[in-house]
Amino acid sequence: MGETLDHVSLGAAIAAICAGPSEEMSDRFDLHVERVRVLPAGMVVLDEAVSLLGIPLRIACGGLREGVILDALGGAR
Repeated sequence: MGETLDHVSLGAAIAAICAGPSEEMSDRFDLHVERVRVLPAGMVVLDEAVSLLGIPLRIACGGLREGVILDALGGAR
């Protein structure tokens, strides 16, 4: 299975992406500068989801369509 996102990993990711100016972090992580600017907000939302659900989130290798197909086939994962 994939890695998980919990409070510790999300906190570390937020700290890493906010460690410097957007342009610098863009180069460091090979991301578009606009993505670097919005990533912290998205990570805060994910951290709140972890709190509300009471469990870490699991990173999946597939996308939404794969999940819908697997659910339609009986939830085999």
